[in-house]
Amino acid sequence: MIPTDDATAVLVQEASAELQPAYQFPVLPMGLARRLCSKKELYFLCRDRGFPTPQTAFPQSRADLLQFLDKATFPVVLKGIDDRRLLGRTKVGMRIAHSAEELLKSYDEMEDPAQPNLMLQEYIPGNVDTVWMFNGYFNQKSECLLGLTGRKLRQRPAYTGMTSLGICLKNEIVDQSIRMLLGSLNYSGMVDIGCRYDKRDGQYKLLDVNPRVGCTFRLFLDRAGMDVVRACYLDLTGQPAEAQAAPEGRKWLVENQDLMVLPQYLRDGKLTVGEWLRSLRGVRETAWFNWLDLSPFWAVWVGYFGLFRRWLLKRQESRRTGAARPSPISDGSRFNPEELGESMKARAASQRTD
Repeated sequence: MIPTDDATAVLVQEASAELQPAYQFPVLPMGLARRLCSKKELYFLCRDRGFPTPQTAFPQSRADLLQFLDKATFPVVLKGIDDRRLLGRTKVGMRIAHSAEELLKSYDEMEDPAQPNLMLQEYIPGNVDTVWMFNGYFNQKSECLLGLTGRKLRQRPAYTGMTSLGICLKNEIVDQSIRMLLGSLNYSGMVDIGCRYDKRDGQYKLLDVNPRVGCTFRLFLDRAGMDVVRACYLDLTGQPAEAQAAPEGRKWLVENQDLMVLPQYLRDGKLTVGEWLRSLRGVRETAWFNWLDLSPFWAVWVGYFGLFRRWLLKRQESRRTGAARPSPISDGSRFNPEELGESMKARAASQRTD
């Protein structure tokens, strides 16, 4: 059994006694999956273990926020402790506030006073080359059978979101420090971790831990083509999972997401068209397109065609009636690619491991 999102990862662990007679999966220490999925619990876990992580505050009210402002250093990152609950309620994953006024406005728009869910995180300066990932599989003895590192080259939303273009690169410090942390927690199973290099103190600071397969897992292949899903299968079925070194510089692309975020990188002067084209050199695999199975690729682009067609029909109707023109951004019936979710991406990509 392979969970593909945080909610099912927690559910599987908390119902492990009932599920184990019928399914095989690594079992974590009681409560660990829930702690890792909560950004608040993860922060205190890192503090207890002495592992670097950004300074964070957890206001329970607007009064707490006003008190925080007395000593605040901007920018400040505003996130959800439970990011899925925040995204479901506000359609916003995070915001970076550059002033007290901006922070107060974002807090008022995003927080649920009845169930506080926002955290205020220290902003770590730096470009995309500071954002690192670790993808690994740990057996029931907390031995890392496969552990690979890489960087996010582009993200959607820009600078703060999921990987749209990633590259596999060796980072010994990230690799060894995360192996030690997870080993100390008696962790087992697949894991997807994000961290950021802070040049101010020379530390790699942990941002999030996903105790499950991540949506970028197909970026991380060793030279024999093994990823964390295959390592998990081999281990659980009693077969040797012997990892090799990763091909340095291997790239993985999410075609639709990278195209959609490209205009913002161009507007911000972070990229030119020529640089974007050159950045695609070295792409060895894409999230949707594969000659062996074209159905995921067509499903995505047919969806986009449907979005454009509905928008065009509404626009023509508004011209006839004199109503305000709809736009693909404001149209509530629009096809939203982000609603495909990590689960669909993981399922589509996992078909290529066979």
